Amino acid sequence: MTRSLVFFASVLTAILVFGCFDLEMPDKIVFDAEGMWCDVASDLCWQNPAGDQTYMANAAPDYCDELTLEGYSDWRLPTISELRTLIRGWDTTMTGGSCGVTDECLDWEECWDDSCLGDEYWGGTGGGDCYWVDEAVGICESYWSSSPCSYPLDMQWGVDFARGEVLFSPDMEYRHARCVRDGPDADTDSDTDTDAGTLTQ
Repeated sequence: MTRSLVFFASVLTAILVFGCFDLEMPDKIVFDAEGMWCDVASDLCWQNPAGDQTYMANAAPDYCDELTLEGYSDWRLPTISELRTLIRGWDTTMTGGSCGVTDECLDWEECWDDSCLGDEYWGGTGGGDCYWVDEAVGICESYWSSSPCSYPLDMQWGVDFARGEVLFSPDMEYRHARCVRDGPDADTDSDTDTDAGTLTQ
């Protein structure tokens, strides 16, 4: 009898607390799991650490498509705009910086300029002196995006995290791949409201 009363009292307390109040959440939330890091600010989940192997541009998407990690098999190679969300420590190439290369602007002559070059090598604030988020783990080198240059042909966009550079490279070169998948807020059934900064249950 006593245990039943304690149980019902606990349930009633939970209803009163969580039913009447929203839990305040910070503007940026990260969820860590072994092999995956999720950033709710961008609503993207990243393979973390990234693999050590390098790939040509046409093989990197296959690597991500075939990846199964943390129980998920919907991994993909990030677009250039998605990859730029990882840059830290160099304002012009971070998301919203003056470097014009984005998913909507992929032409080298039209979109790329000196602001995309980045800073000195290994002068970043992230792990390994990389120009990436503190949580990122991997080799501090260049990584492919899935975004091809619309001009010139046979070139692919990527990011060199050793200097925070948005670069374009011949697609026959070998570079790293860090796979990504949509975060929890992309699921229409998610109960996380990151725009409002609240979690309702």
